[in-house]
Amino acid sequence: MQALGLIISSIKPTDLLTYTQIHSKNLLQTSLNPSQGSQIALQGSQIASQGSQIASQGSQIASQTSLNPSQGSQIASQTSLKAAQGSANPLQANQQSELTSEE
Repeated sequence: MQALGLIISSIKPTDLLTYTQIHSKNLLQTSLNPSQGSQIALQGSQIASQGSQIASQGSQIASQTSLNPSQGSQIASQTSLKAAQGSANPLQANQQSELTSEE
C-alpha cells in the first residue's frame, strides 16, 4: 500500500494534464476514422461505376466494329458503279465517233 501511495504522490499535476490531452486527441482521431471509412467506401463505389462505364465503352467499340463491314459493302458497291460507268464511256465514245463519221 505504501508503494501505491508513493506512485500516486510522485505524479505531478502537469503529468495528469498531459495524459488527458493525449487521451482526448486519441478519442478525437478515433471519432474521425468512421467518416474516413465511409469516404473510402464511397470511392470504392465510384471505382465500381467507372468499371461499368469502361464495360459500356467496350460494347460501343464492338457496335462500331459491326458497322464497319456495312461501310465496306457500300465502298464495294460504289466501286462496282464506277466500273459500270467506265464501261459505259466506251459506248458513248463509239456513238460519238459514229455521229462524227455520218456528218
